[in-house]
Amino acid sequence: MPQFDSTAVPSPSNRNERHARQTLPRRSGSRVRKEDDSGILMRSLNVLRTIAHSPEAVGNRELAEATGLPKATVSRITSRLIAAGLVRQNRQSERFTLGPAVLELSRAFLERLEMRSIFCEHMTEFVEQTGTTVHLGIRDRLDIVCIEALQPKAATLVTRQRVGTRLSLATSAMGRAYLCALPEEERALALTMLTEADGYGASDYAAGLLAARNSLDIHGFCTALGVRSPEINAIATYIRAPDDELYTISCSGPAYLLPPDTLHGTVADQFRKAVAELCRETGSTTAFRL
Repeated sequence: MPQFDSTAVPSPSNRNERHARQTLPRRSGSRVRKEDDSGILMRSLNVLRTIAHSPEAVGNRELAEATGLPKATVSRITSRLIAAGLVRQNRQSERFTLGPAVLELSRAFLERLEMRSIFCEHMTEFVEQTGTTVHLGIRDRLDIVCIEALQPKAATLVTRQRVGTRLSLATSAMGRAYLCALPEEERALALTMLTEADGYGASDYAAGLLAARNSLDIHGFCTALGVRSPEINAIATYIRAPDDELYTISCSGPAYLLPPDTLHGTVADQFRKAVAELCRETGSTTAFRL
């Protein structure tokens, strides 16, 4: 079996978009199936996500190429998205960017996550004491999405993982902690979805997940040393809220400040204490032994 290379995993946005396209109705010969409401919605969301992940404004042609949809279909979708305020069109270039209504939806979503404010209360002191960065994430399809990030005021390395950043469910510390917290049946389903989207076999992820499960069972956290970036080391754990919502929390920092001995020693101990306080206030459970 070839060695698994985590750097070869498709980007989160491309992976999720391809998985979404696989679920859409397809054309059969010269007959075109009538689009039902769910098909229209999925296509519209696919276009909206493509616009969101593009580093610059895009036109209908680029959207059609990226999504695999006919240009005429893309044109109808962008017109609807403009009418809804989710997309804006430059009058001169006729290219598209996200619209202000997206901000309204994002704000409404984040404000309803009470765990974010409690997370900040209990993690701010830990961040300043250790000089680390912490992230709170939840799952979105095949990724972990960061919903809060805290960094020390005198940070030596500015984090690139901000609110909205997507991390691999299969290879990041946060993703592996989340997968290990799932019931066996749900974890198997998630791995099936990942392998279908990424083109790998379940065995390609097995070693990393086994190591993560063993570490969570023994230490209460799993580790990623230089996975997302060679200069960053991280540990992560999960918390399960009373309403059964599953979150994942990571602690990371520059490798020269957080070599494995330091990360797994004093920093992990302080991390456990901060997570324990958060769990006591919210009534949540975690992999750490409290």
